[in-house]
Amino acid sequence: MQMDSRSDADVLEEAKGCPIHQLNPMHPALLKQPWGMNSRLRQEAPIFQDPGSGIFFVSRYEDVVKMAMDHKTFSSVMLNPTRALSATSDEEIKEVLASGYPNVPTMLTQDPPLQRRYRKFVDNAFSPASLKALEPFIEATAHDLIDAFIDRGECEFLSEFGVPLPLRVIVNQLGAPVEDLHLFRRWTEAAIRNLSGYTPRMSLPRSSATITRILRSPDGLASVMRTSSESVTERPPGSEAVTVTLTTPT
Repeated sequence: MQMDSRSDADVLEEAKGCPIHQLNPMHPALLKQPWGMNSRLRQEAPIFQDPGSGIFFVSRYEDVVKMAMDHKTFSSVMLNPTRALSATSDEEIKEVLASGYPNVPTMLTQDPPLQRRYRKFVDNAFSPASLKALEPFIEATAHDLIDAFIDRGECEFLSEFGVPLPLRVIVNQLGAPVEDLHLFRRWTEAAIRNLSGYTPRMSLPRSSATITRILRSPDGLASVMRTSSESVTERPPGSEAVTVTLTTPT
């Protein structure tokens, strides 16, 4: 785990001219403003492996298409997606990571045939017809977000529209209360911070515990969904994805 006391401006400036192998595409500052980094990667290292997480970043369209069609050569299996964090010698962090349920494969981190088995569970929920039915909800949500800043004539796009729009759709599809939107955002941000290997030491125990709590403990996402099912008697339109998934025959 690396300590980083540089400001975001310093990180962005250094990313313009540092040796390409020193770039960390998962650094929080570069994730906020990735355009310069992405341009460098396309020009200098269109296939780039992040030394911290081990993840490959592929930035040319032709390469992405080729790899997506050849899972035997280019696997989606992430052998250790949090190795930047799990490599720590910090006993407090180790104790947090060892708690909760063990990590399990997901649809996004597996290859066929196992990936097809996972995908079968969600095919009906995300069929063209199901997605078409979501359009009114997505449009209404977009209008609500725009209405909040339209009188100003400007907005901070990511925080006021780019992030909350997909999050609201996801929360809706999960059938979770909209009041829990902040939880999903916090979980997502914590996952990215831990993956980057640049979480400040003082934040590591809390950030690691957040990740462990999401899916690896009884009071994580399952608790949110259970509370939702007990308290919400009428689902909002389009929120049946979880129901469809759970009732799909195996």
